Amino acid sequence: MLGEPLARQVAASLPTDRLGACEWVIADPAADLARAAAAKRALWGELKRLARSLAARRGGA
Repeated sequence: MLGEPLARQVAASLPTDRLGACEWVIADPAADLARAAAAKRALWGELKRLARSLAARRGGA
C-alpha cells in the first residue's frame, strides 16, 4: 500500500476480524519511492518479509 493515509483509509473500512487476517505492507508514497533509494530499500525489505510469511503459511521455505 502506498502511503500511510491510504493505509489508514483502507484499514478503517475493514471489519476488525478481517484486519487481523491481513498481511500489510505500507510503503512511502509513490513520489518518494521514485526518488529515494532508502524508500525503495524499505519497500523491498517489506516485500521480502511478506513473501517469507506467505511461504511459511503454505509450508514452503
